[in-house]
Amino acid sequence: MTTLLMLLTFMVSFISFSNAENTLPERHDIFQIHDNKVENIYKVIFEPPFHEKYKISLAFSVNSFSPFTKMQHTSKVNDQIIYDVIYESADLGLRKIPDNFVTKNPKRHLIIAGDSNVFGDGVESDNTLPVLLAKKIIDSRPYNFGIRGGGPNNTLALMEFFPWKKTIKEEKGIFIYNYYDLLFERVIGAKSYISWTNGITPYYDLNEDGVATYQGNFNKRFLTKIFHLMNSTQWLRELFPILPKARQYHFELVGKVFLKMYHNYKQQFPNGSFFVALNYNFHPPEPGRLEKIEAELIKNKVPYFIVPFVTNASEYLFRDFHLSPNGHRLESDLIFNAFLGSSRHVVERLHKKHN
Repeated sequence: MTTLLMLLTFMVSFISFSNAENTLPERHDIFQIHDNKVENIYKVIFEPPFHEKYKISLAFSVNSFSPFTKMQHTSKVNDQIIYDVIYESADLGLRKIPDNFVTKNPKRHLIIAGDSNVFGDGVESDNTLPVLLAKKIIDSRPYNFGIRGGGPNNTLALMEFFPWKKTIKEEKGIFIYNYYDLLFERVIGAKSYISWTNGITPYYDLNEDGVATYQGNFNKRFLTKIFHLMNSTQWLRELFPILPKARQYHFELVGKVFLKMYHNYKQQFPNGSFFVALNYNFHPPEPGRLEKIEAELIKNKVPYFIVPFVTNASEYLFRDFHLSPNGHRLESDLIFNAFLGSSRHVVERLHKKHN
């Protein structure tokens, strides 16, 4: 009798598990970029029935999806499909890197963090930045810490509140955060950013000791309520398009977010190497802002290197302004060369073997 009951329980569980991929809804996002209508359609192909237990809260990231999930992402610009790809997630809802893209017996981890351009919106796994860089930095296992719609604040929240170390198999390695100037608005919770995230991303502020401290999500902040009101009315939205104006405090906040990220990484991996890559390519920075972030990194003694400007050519971007496969390949070359030039004490031996 007990055996029969166990068998029936297993069959019910299997049926529920099998039908999960057919009962999950689609989600549509529509917004404007430079007078172009961009529509994203997300369809969950498979999500484990136990997903709620492990689901990453939207308080910590935007458009993240549950661990061990498959999702189809169709992107349209002005009703024309520009890509249609399937993503697969790993332990923390971060993008999974298939085993066939990992070298045999890797000696070090290679964690590449950033936004959707690190995640690889629109490209297959083999064209993502972590995989491409792992081919250049030999004997390394790539980890994709790209958070779609996220900034350094999202990555720091992930590192502070989730067991990210348990997903890393190697004790030694390299962590690189690929920082574009556009991510500045995400750390400070700018009005434009609030308009498409609904204020549900991590909010950090400096405490009385000058330490970046998690405050909940941006909706806990009174200023966000004002931004919500302004974003709800077109004439108010257009009257004050850029709020808040960048102040020195904001640059200090970004610097302290990276400092805490650096300390968190080194606490977990004392023999690892952490870098912020200040990237001048593909997404043109506002004048002087990356230089001010560099000054904060220097002041806080956070290791970094500069990826100097080479191109902003549209041929390296999809029409929704994410990096195309050619863009990812060029980006990996630019970061690798800048990394070698600025960090020879870390990779000199690897560079000799690579060549």
